[in-house]
Amino acid sequence: MKKTCVLLCGVTVLAAVVATNRAFAADENDATAESQLVQLINLARGQHGLPLLQEDARLQAAARRHTQLMVVQRTLSHQLPDESVLAKRLALNGAYSYAAGETAAYNHTADAAQESFMHSPPHRKIILDPQYDAVGVGIIVRDGMVWVTEDFAHLKAP
Repeated sequence: MKKTCVLLCGVTVLAAVVATNRAFAADENDATAESQLVQLINLARGQHGLPLLQEDARLQAAARRHTQLMVVQRTLSHQLPDESVLAKRLALNGAYSYAAGETAAYNHTADAAQESFMHSPPHRKIILDPQYDAVGVGIIVRDGMVWVTEDFAHLKAP
């Protein structure tokens, strides 16, 4: 009886994990809004005479994963419990960098999130940092809120 209970509990936990992973499939990311934010980032950089950033799929994968974790935990943070520091998260996705930075927010729209970044001196500094050459954006819309992670890096050559 005890073994049956443990087995059923284990199956229940496994089913919950699988359901959570399915709930955050890649198609849940708002690719249109992600591209829009990259354009807004590059518009701001261009207005300040800075080089435009290249979109990087490895940075995007890291940003999307971080956004997923924030949504699941309903917590806005640059490092969630049991999550690696930014440089390691990027490296785990194959993006090795000389320097990296991150912005994270939730707001009613992607545009509003980007506007809030530009009005926040620490976030603005990251967006307008001339050393970065690449960016990846992850966005999920959940319960009327837009969750955003933008990962910036000066990437090392592969």
